[in-house]
Amino acid sequence: MKAVVLGSSGLIGSHLVKLLNVSHEYTEITTLVRRKSDILPPKIKEVLTDYSNLQNLKDEFICDSLFIALGTTIKKAGSEEKFREVDYTYVLNSVKIAHELNVKNVLLVSSLGADPNSTIFYSRTKGEVERDTSSLGLNSFSIFRPSLLLGERNEFRPGEKIGEVVTGLFSFAFIGGLKKYKPISAETVAKAMIKTSLSEKTGLYIFESDEISSLV
Repeated sequence: MKAVVLGSSGLIGSHLVKLLNVSHEYTEITTLVRRKSDILPPKIKEVLTDYSNLQNLKDEFICDSLFIALGTTIKKAGSEEKFREVDYTYVLNSVKIAHELNVKNVLLVSSLGADPNSTIFYSRTKGEVERDTSSLGLNSFSIFRPSLLLGERNEFRPGEKIGEVVTGLFSFAFIGGLKKYKPISAETVAKAMIKTSLSEKTGLYIFESDEISSLV
């Protein structure tokens, strides 16, 4: 089987690549990147990508499973407009290509609280891309909504670090209806995505954070 990973340099994406590399089921892994690595395992191919012109790389999307872990922050992007370009436009265009090619499985990382009607820009953008990608009618489309992600990033995000400490101190409170707000490791999300891709499920599935943990 062949997998394509978008957002392989991110927290979840990097775990996806590591786990897919040791998977017996996946024999080919293509990552669409903006900068190439120096050394790669034999199973992995990197393709330099201009996400604003994805149609030029349409053939690279031919695969069994497309894993989309694209995402940025408003601070890193520089503006709400640039943030939306990555988290909405690039994601939607990627899923449209997968639909054109009839990719068997498409798996998307979204966020807890995604809602197209939200007054919060981040949550509204995530909700809008969920809504618009879901309407395409993919063969098998799985959306993962993790809570606060745990793991070592290449960049320092003070807000997330503070959140980790606070939620760690009050971890006992995440029960019942609050379970989905409990922080989750990026590796757990990646494992759940790969496991889901190997199932025979068809149609649309949305996994909240606590459901993601239960998949693994």
